[in-house]
Amino acid sequence: MRRLAKDIAKTLLQPEAPLLQAIMTKTTRPYIFEETDTGQDLDMRCDYLCTHDCVLQKCSQPILWMAGVTRCPEHMYLPVVKTTLQVVYPLEPVEEEQLYVTEDGTAYGADFAARGRFDLESKRLTLFTIVD
Repeated sequence: MRRLAKDIAKTLLQPEAPLLQAIMTKTTRPYIFEETDTGQDLDMRCDYLCTHDCVLQKCSQPILWMAGVTRCPEHMYLPVVKTTLQVVYPLEPVEEEQLYVTEDGTAYGADFAARGRFDLESKRLTLFTIVD
C-alpha cells in the first residue's frame, strides 16, 4: 500500500506524506480495482452519455473515490441526458457513398447530413441536388 501511495503522489506531483498519514490513521481505505480485458467491469466507469457530433457514448472515465457513485467528477452533478436515438439502417452505397435511412424515410450520409428521401414501400431513393 505504501508503494502505491507513493506512486500516486508522484503521479499527481503532490507530497506523499498526507496520503500516507491518511492511510496510517485509516481515514482513507484504498480499494484496488483491476479491469479485465473483456470490458465487462463497467460499473467502475462513468455512465454519463456524452454527445460527440451526432453520436451518444458513455464517458467511461474511471470512478476512483467511492462505491455507489456512477459518474466521474466532471459529470457528477449534470442532469441525466434524456433522448431517443433514431434507428438507422444501411442502404446500398450510391456513387461510393454509404447512405443510411431512418424509420421516417430520410436518407443520411456518413456525416449524418440529409442526402435525400427513401420510400420504404417502393424502395425508391430520391437524392437531393443542392444548387448554390
